Amino acid sequence: MRRRITGNTHIVLGNPSPVIFDNEWTDNEKFNEAVKLFLEDILNSLNDESINDIGGFDFKIELENNRFKILFGIEPSYMYDPYICYCFDSDKEKSYIHRGQALGYYGADIKIKSKKSYRRCGKEFRECIDRNYENLMRCLSE
Repeated sequence: MRRRITGNTHIVLGNPSPVIFDNEWTDNEKFNEAVKLFLEDILNSLNDESINDIGGFDFKIELENNRFKILFGIEPSYMYDPYICYCFDSDKEKSYIHRGQALGYYGADIKIKSKKSYRRCGKEFRECIDRNYENLMRCLSE
């Protein structure tokens, strides 16, 4: 069932789709520590009104073959809730920001309204990626 950091996971009602951001860590402890530093840095660096209002976000980490993808943002719980997904990819040019809204009940049928590539993501996001990139890549190779 989908959820947001504000929670609504225990009421059994809701969208049966899997969560977008599962908040699960990897088996690589050094990489996890580097991701924690990145997420703290991004939370302090981003000037995103939606995330700042909530004071946090959910995340998902995909790690395989010395490549990573860190997704974080807000997934919708109800109709008309916002959807925000920041993606930090090990291939920096594939990083992006997607913004949208749920058009279906319980956060279903997400319509993406804005897609920004790495080059158009905004200064705060790009600078934070650049500050943390080498450390994350180094943790992959150790």
